[in-house]
Amino acid sequence: MDRTTDLAQLRKRVKDDPRSLAFVPLADALRRAGHRAEAMSVIRNGLRHHPDHATARVVLARLHLEAGNRGLAVAMLEEVVLSAPENAAAGSLLAELLVEDGRIREAAALIDRLRIVAPHDPVIQALSLRARPPTKALHGAPGDPFDRVAWADGLAARGDLPRATRAWQRIYNANAQDSRVRDRLIELSRALEGLGEVAGAGSSRHRLPGVGDAVRACLEDHDGPAPPGAGALAVWARQYWSA
Repeated sequence: MDRTTDLAQLRKRVKDDPRSLAFVPLADALRRAGHRAEAMSVIRNGLRHHPDHATARVVLARLHLEAGNRGLAVAMLEEVVLSAPENAAAGSLLAELLVEDGRIREAAALIDRLRIVAPHDPVIQALSLRARPPTKALHGAPGDPFDRVAWADGLAARGDLPRATRAWQRIYNANAQDSRVRDRLIELSRALEGLGEVAGAGSSRHRLPGVGDAVRACLEDHDGPAPPGAGALAVWARQYWSA
């Protein structure tokens, strides 16, 4: 069934029953297809019958965001998160906007709550990396012309997880005894693995099967110098980035 058929069927369901909850997928499908004016009309009409429908309000927030009304979108998402804290879609979108606006502490607090609601959601896992404050009291290799920790955290904050993983691998080589470095590498690998599975739904070249297990076997409970296999992280990250 193609998109046109889907839209036609959803339109018919909403026309036949204006109170139908089909207005939510219809509005979102119209938004994705670029029919924003119709999507806005559908979602507003539907919300008259279902004013507290959280997912519908998230779709409306996305429409406001795409129309350039960022402040309105953020305010609406904040209301949804307050009234429906279990709604991961609202929470993750709000957290992403908070990170982009530099409201890191608020984003981090929200993501901590989301990780309880959806502990295995790869999008939330990736957001948790972007919302972390810079790591302190770590250093790069002697003589580095720049702060590698700030560089690595900056990459993660921009969502560039493959390059962030490579940067943290270099930090690990100089700080193999620090459990925080190993923990950050493990966390990055899990986020990469999750995002690889999501992206891989449409293209297998973005899959990174087994990264989480491999890095845990490589780094967990290791108290000595960087093990030989640890360099595989950089290889995986490079392959992911260049695919």
